[in-house]
Amino acid sequence: MPKTRPSLCTTIAAIVAGIALLYGCQPKPEPFLPRFGTIDLLIENARVVDGSGAEARDADLAVVGDNIVFVGDAGLADDDERVVRRIDAAGRVVAPGFIDLHSHGDPLETPAFENFLAMGVTTISLGEDGSSPEVADLSSWLGRVSREGIGPNLAMFVGHG
Repeated sequence: MPKTRPSLCTTIAAIVAGIALLYGCQPKPEPFLPRFGTIDLLIENARVVDGSGAEARDADLAVVGDNIVFVGDAGLADDDERVVRRIDAAGRVVAPGFIDLHSHGDPLETPAFENFLAMGVTTISLGEDGSSPEVADLSSWLGRVSREGIGPNLAMFVGHG
């Protein structure tokens, strides 16, 4: 009996079928809501900036009591009675964490601002005292800060003195 080699199409079909089989056998993720029962507050469709340095992302936030218990795609129906209160945050930014409205520092000298992040501060504001970096072009300076990245979110005031 002569040996034959499988055709390219047969080989590709077998590989695709094998990948599909492996993907289908993965455990399904645990549904989000059953872990918590009632959700006191669900903030949906928010643009989340978490201060970790990661890119902003679209997500839902679930709150139980005083704690944010979930950030991601909650996938809950609009009529789900287990959600006590909903807020549609479409077009809005949510930045979980504390906001320090009076901070001091230089994001180019200490970009991590670890002391703030260690205390749960995810947004800082600089320049409230009327001083700001002595640079000829503040826009270029802010662009550099953005490119190099910093730990928390930043709100920058322009000095007047």
